[in-house]
Amino acid sequence: MNSSGDVAEAHIRAFESKEAIGKRFLVSSEQSYSQLDFADILRGRAEFQRFDLPGHLSSPIRYRPRYSHARAENLLGLKFRKIEESVVDMANKLISSGMVDCPQ
Repeated sequence: MNSSGDVAEAHIRAFESKEAIGKRFLVSSEQSYSQLDFADILRGRAEFQRFDLPGHLSSPIRYRPRYSHARAENLLGLKFRKIEESVVDMANKLISSGMVDCPQ
């Protein structure tokens, strides 16, 4: 999971950095998250209480990959947004764009 703002910032910093030439960067959280993890984050916020968020997964999670974004932090100086901030921003964008109906 990552924020589109983090991805944009990584592109700009890589473009402006001579040390970044020829290197690849992971711009992602260091752990993976399930849809239930996202729902749990939103459920903990008052503004999302009126939404019918899932309370369980339809199947168990068998594997949770982990990643390292250390190169992006060290070489590009990126400071990644917290997952909670990214999830709430994403949910608000989906609602404001009309992709998700807002219950009354």
